[in-house]
Amino acid sequence: MAAVNKPNQPRTSKETLLEKRAAVEAAFRKKKESERRALGLVEHMVENSAVDTQWLADKAKFINPQYYQDTIEERAIAKQCGFPVCHNLIEKELKQKYRIDLKTKKVFDVTQRKNFCSDVCFSASNHFKDQLLTSPLWMRHKEKIPRFEINHTPKKSLKGDEFVLIAVAVPDEENNTEEDVEVIKEKTALKPKTLRKIVSEPVVNPCKLVSKIVQQWFTMRTFKWLRNVKEEFIDNGVDSIQEKLLQMNINNPNVKEEGINLPRRQFQPQTEDRHSLKQFRAFLAGKTEYAVEKDDCSIIKDNTGDVIENKEETVSIIIPLANVSAQKNLRKKIVMDYVEKGFPQLTTITGLEFRRYQRDLIQLVSTFSLTADTITFRSHEIPFLCFILITCLATRDSAVKKRLTREPVKTEVSSFLADYERTMEQLEEYVIDLCKPFENSPN
Repeated sequence: MAAVNKPNQPRTSKETLLEKRAAVEAAFRKKKESERRALGLVEHMVENSAVDTQWLADKAKFINPQYYQDTIEERAIAKQCGFPVCHNLIEKELKQKYRIDLKTKKVFDVTQRKNFCSDVCFSASNHFKDQLLTSPLWMRHKEKIPRFEINHTPKKSLKGDEFVLIAVAVPDEENNTEEDVEVIKEKTALKPKTLRKIVSEPVVNPCKLVSKIVQQWFTMRTFKWLRNVKEEFIDNGVDSIQEKLLQMNINNPNVKEEGINLPRRQFQPQTEDRHSLKQFRAFLAGKTEYAVEKDDCSIIKDNTGDVIENKEETVSIIIPLANVSAQKNLRKKIVMDYVEKGFPQLTTITGLEFRRYQRDLIQLVSTFSLTADTITFRSHEIPFLCFILITCLATRDSAVKKRLTREPVKTEVSSFLADYERTMEQLEEYVIDLCKPFENSPN
């Protein structure tokens, strides 16, 4: 007699295991498919300079905040704005890690802000990122997908992630004794704030500051140089002293007595005196050897008088800098470094090259009375200082003045001086005022 199958017969454990395995495999394939789709969306947003706003809103349900953060970082590596709908490049790279907002008195961490072209895009990207779902991608079909909003122009742009400077942690009172609680209360008690009167310092106009400094520099030697009055050795530096020594033939041991009212015997020392003179010259040159002529040849001796070798060698005199001269030359070099740094900006405006007028500028600065507190300038003051020096050169060199009065250059100069609230006529009048005190001087 055949067996009849019962309709309510329970399934075996093998069938149940197969169904569970099939369900796990389906869930695994769905997970892989969701991740593959998310990676495809990330690649699309990275490879394209900008994506459509509606496309990003529709595809937002297939990604999570981590995939979106990967998109931001990959775009930033390629110098592209991290906000996918923005096509701008990251031109200004922020080097600092923190930014201080003086208005709100807050500190912001700009590590993530560096991945965007502006504060607006950073704020809009954070607004979109906060809307993304954090649930697993392969389970999104069971959820109710909200409507994603993309705002290109948020009302408030973020300067970075707000950074908390101080965080005070108060221990639990349960684990403390009464004495510890009293100590904690004393430390955490708020002290009354002392009101402090803030005195606002007046803002100094850079034009007035530079003009005042140049007025302090101006001397009689500057006035004579601008008026082409010949003054012997107008520069008291080491170069002029060396030049004067060469003209007097002091370096020449066989100097002639023309123009010098001294006995000839003073310039013809004896053999021992010549050796002492050569030894002294070697000392001034910073050397321990010196050449002595003997039997139509030259021998080299050291400071003890011992012969080292037969060799012809001339020892040049090097005069060491005095303290005052060293300070003057150092100050002149500092000012000329400022001039060389700011002159290229004026070259694009006036067409005057620094190399062509470098010697004149050095001579002009050499006539100034430079002090330690009048040789430092800020970056926005350097171009105006250079232009004042050019105006001074224009009073001496007619070619410079003619260059500044040409119509294309005149328009550029007027636009440049407008940023400093000055005109060319005012600067010319300023140079005239600098010369007035010296015009009637008896010297």
